[in-house]
Amino acid sequence: MIANHVEYEGEEYDFAFVRDVSERKRAETALRESEARLRTAIESIPFDLFLIDVGGRYVLQNSASREHWGDVSGKRPAEVTDDQALLAHWHSNNARALAGEIVGEDVCLGVGDAQRHIHNVIAPIRDGDAICGIVGVHIDITERKRVEAELQRYREHLEDVVRERTTALARSNADLRQAMEHLVQTEKLAALGHLVAGVAHELNTPLGNARLVAGTLGELLREFAVTVESGSVRRSQVTTFLARGREAVELLERNAERAADLIAQFKEVAVDQSSARRRSFDLRQTADEVLTTLRPVLKGLRHQIEVDVPGGLELDSYPGPLEQVLVNLVGNSLAHGFAGIEAGRIELKGQTLDAQLVRLTYSDNGVGILAENLTRIFDPFFTTRLGQGGSGLGLYIVYNVVTGVLGGSIKVDSAPGDGTLFTLTLPRTAPERLSPATR
Repeated sequence: MIANHVEYEGEEYDFAFVRDVSERKRAETALRESEARLRTAIESIPFDLFLIDVGGRYVLQNSASREHWGDVSGKRPAEVTDDQALLAHWHSNNARALAGEIVGEDVCLGVGDAQRHIHNVIAPIRDGDAICGIVGVHIDITERKRVEAELQRYREHLEDVVRERTTALARSNADLRQAMEHLVQTEKLAALGHLVAGVAHELNTPLGNARLVAGTLGELLREFAVTVESGSVRRSQVTTFLARGREAVELLERNAERAADLIAQFKEVAVDQSSARRRSFDLRQTADEVLTTLRPVLKGLRHQIEVDVPGGLELDSYPGPLEQVLVNLVGNSLAHGFAGIEAGRIELKGQTLDAQLVRLTYSDNGVGILAENLTRIFDPFFTTRLGQGGSGLGLYIVYNVVTGVLGGSIKVDSAPGDGTLFTLTLPRTAPERLSPATR
């Protein structure tokens, strides 16, 4: 209310005006409350915040900013720091923000223990289309940078560890490969030793027969020579001599041919077994040659081996390793599959899958394999006859030869009491083998 005293035409009057300021008071109160909330919000921000007017003076800062920079209100950047490089950088950022650009960067301030990493954001404050100042925010990322540096050090350490482990693994693989090749060579020599013994045994029969027939024929010739020298040769004696001589010659030819065949097979298989040389060969013929080498092992046993491989199935591969695989599979059946079985049966079947692949199945009707052992039979040194002559390397070498030298695959199916089935899938043309230097 406004009171006043006036004189009018000789008369004095008192009057008052009443103005309602309630709305203004409410507005002022609301403004103060809004300013208080804004101030509280600004003060509660956990990182540095400040406002700069278009003249370059700091007009507002929060407590976090004052803690790090002191009270800079009303000051210009040149009054805050005397670091000319830093000052030039600030002026550049402020100029960019006043030009309407939002500036964001990571910077490092201070040295030693006082060093801080901050993410700096400078943005223009707009009043309509005009820029009336800039707002700056410093977010402390020192801990994040520390963690990143620690992670980087850990990553570099991990890379060093991985390199060391990789190198060690490569050495171990090389040692394992060398050991495997040594084992394969040892098995080849062992198989070759069995082959020599088997062929020697088989040669005894035709050579013994040839020697006996040669002795008989020699005695016959001496008797006939005495008769001729006496001058009393009769027709019947000549006929008998010719008939018995003809029989002796036929026996000699058959036994000599049998011995020659055995020697030829021995030479072929021996070269294959010892050198793993590559050549084209007939799969059925190779299977028959393996049976020949195994005949002395099977002699005296009632086990039977049946071969159902079509003739003319040509492979360009390594017959020696393939023969070794078959010998090891038969040995596995004799040692494990037919334990407690007097008359077992082994079946070897071959078939063409397509122009590139053949399938060779080997099965026996033995005792089978326990489920818990089925996944381990190709592991090195795994055997169910530990201490009874089993080395645990036979099927391990089979797996490595099939998947390595022959370039194929092998799988096994078995159940206790149902025998065992090995399925070999082999390329008709084996992959090229790398030399040790190339490997």
